[in-house]
Amino acid sequence: MKLFLCTLSLIWSCIAFGQNPQWVNFFTGNSIYDIEETDSSYWVGTETRLVKISKQSGQTSFFTPSNQRPFYTYDIAAFSDDSVWLTTNNLNTIHRYIFNGSLWDEVTAPAYPSPLDEMANLKIDHQNVLWGSGGDSLYSYDGNALKKFFPALQIYALYDFVIDTSNTFWVHTGIGLMKFKDSTFELVDTTGSGMGGDAIVSITLDPQQNVWLGMKHTEDSTYWDGYYWVNIYTYSFYVEKFDGSNWTSFHPTQDYGWGIRNITSDLNGTIWFSTGDSGIVKLEGNIFTVVHPDNPNLVFSSVFKIFVDKNNIKLFCTTDGGLLRFDGQNWTRIKTANCDLPGNIVNAIGADKNGKIWTHSWQYPAFASAGLSALSSFDGTSWQSLNGDFNNSQNWILDRFNFANDHEGNMWIFGDTIMKYDGTNWISSGIPPLTSPTSITVDKNDQVWVTSSGGLLKVTQDFQSTEYNDGNSGLQIYSPYGLCADSSGNVWIGYQSLERFDGNSDWQLFFCEDYNWGCGGFTKLLCDHNNTIWADHDGVKKYDGISFQSFNTQNSELPDDYITCMAVDLLNNLWIGSGGLTKFDGNTFTVYDPDSFPMLNWPISIYVDSHGNKWMGSNGGITVFNETGVVLGIDEPDYISGKPGADVYPNPASDIVSVFLKNPVSGKVKLQLHDCFGRVLKTEIHDSSHQINLSIKSLPDGFYILSILEGEMSVSRSIVKVSQ
Repeated sequence: MKLFLCTLSLIWSCIAFGQNPQWVNFFTGNSIYDIEETDSSYWVGTETRLVKISKQSGQTSFFTPSNQRPFYTYDIAAFSDDSVWLTTNNLNTIHRYIFNGSLWDEVTAPAYPSPLDEMANLKIDHQNVLWGSGGDSLYSYDGNALKKFFPALQIYALYDFVIDTSNTFWVHTGIGLMKFKDSTFELVDTTGSGMGGDAIVSITLDPQQNVWLGMKHTEDSTYWDGYYWVNIYTYSFYVEKFDGSNWTSFHPTQDYGWGIRNITSDLNGTIWFSTGDSGIVKLEGNIFTVVHPDNPNLVFSSVFKIFVDKNNIKLFCTTDGGLLRFDGQNWTRIKTANCDLPGNIVNAIGADKNGKIWTHSWQYPAFASAGLSALSSFDGTSWQSLNGDFNNSQNWILDRFNFANDHEGNMWIFGDTIMKYDGTNWISSGIPPLTSPTSITVDKNDQVWVTSSGGLLKVTQDFQSTEYNDGNSGLQIYSPYGLCADSSGNVWIGYQSLERFDGNSDWQLFFCEDYNWGCGGFTKLLCDHNNTIWADHDGVKKYDGISFQSFNTQNSELPDDYITCMAVDLLNNLWIGSGGLTKFDGNTFTVYDPDSFPMLNWPISIYVDSHGNKWMGSNGGITVFNETGVVLGIDEPDYISGKPGADVYPNPASDIVSVFLKNPVSGKVKLQLHDCFGRVLKTEIHDSSHQINLSIKSLPDGFYILSILEGEMSVSRSIVKVSQ
């Protein structure tokens, strides 16, 4: 049975080699900004792209105007022919587009009459004319002419509007409710309402064309604290109904925290509104009821918009829980992403001993002041999130996050404390929390090192710790940031300058001013397979143990001097976050920029797995790149029951591949090379050592599997043979 399963795996790998794409993207869409519908589709705006969902099949399609780069979709207006107008934000720049399902047309002057590109709150009236608000005015655009309408009164701002069946506009302004009809604004008399000087926060229409307003009432009081007069503001929220003549007020009996965020009516006349603390509330008659999804997996912080479709289905645009659907009985989540990655800002990627990919990601919910952080794993098929709350830990919200592996394959991270993951369990070191930890690495003796604003910390496998700072050691770098360990047992520390520590007593400082370097950099350090140190500083610095060499935009093809991340592959190629993704083979720079290649964004973290896949975290999700085709399957675990972990490179290779055993033991090692059908092509017996060479020169180009056996233990590695 074991041979049968292995053979199937090899066949799959062989097929994958011929068919797999070079680029694979993972992105989420948990923050939903807007939704509109046509007869056949929902159009959804998320924090990464425009999403089209078929009502009939549920099929989801994803769209971006520029390759794969993410953008925020704030406003959508959908026409009956399934074309849309939308307002987006990419790199802090507002853009507006027309999209017909295949072609993007950006709305810019002079191609379109200014100030069409200033329109927001996009809506389509009953004559199929596009409307929007901007500043203190309404705008209409019929496809030919742009018209601007503004009231004679000073309204300060025009926030939102609704259009009734008679094509009358009810407008939420800075001075109250206004009626717009036949190009004329009229301030609505609020006599008989409870509004007074209260502020409107949201507006909707019910099926009887009554106007409903979400209201905020503010009261202020003052007290003397012994030194100053202090103002205290308290808020209450309620609902107003206007039938064209009369006003009716509805006051809830409980406080809804941040108050009403969005208000809408369903086809039965039930009023729904979202609140800050209570989530979703409905008003039937005079009764307010808090509504909660009955599915415990549908978790969200708040709802930005409530949408009711033509079949009276309620759709909830949540700030961090995706798009929720409620048909009156059942709650479900509608797919708005291509994976379950919890956040699109991925600032760390690594792998555990079982071959699973791990990420630390952030999500900034719509209009939230703070981000949500989570650890996630990918098993080759699906993502699973720990949501930052395992082991009662809430301190995974860090600007900087790293993974590091020891020689047994255990994965080390820092959060509330330094923790070890052995492939099954999380084990806490019990070390007190560090102040702003920044980087983590493991040296050749399996000692774990962490930099923080307090200095440098060494942790042994049994969780004994030693702290080094500028007061008790030769550490001269204040608040060290960058960190790596070389194969000679040295630890390298960086921030503004570079320092080497042999782990005992010898410290050597490479001070910026001594080398006529400018200040800055040395926050990303890397040691390659040749024991060469690489660092970010005005581009990239290389230290070979004797001298420094600089690569930057002035003396090389490096596309940008700002370096976000670095990694090295099995061929000892350097992969750099610079101008997108940049590869340096020691002689030539090859640039993959996000505008020309299907990558989500400039990488801010990078990890190279045993298949040669480059996993890149960005501000838009994860991009996986492999020149020979992405392989998402997981290698057989390296480190179970003392298995010998191994690296194989160069890979691809044309002549000789070297097998590097991570934990060689005394005795013999058997190397068996298989083709993609599981047939044994070559068997060699070697004395166990760190490096064993295997000739593949006589083999035809293709995909092979190398089995490395030591006694009863084995591990497999894929090899690609290419001609010179």
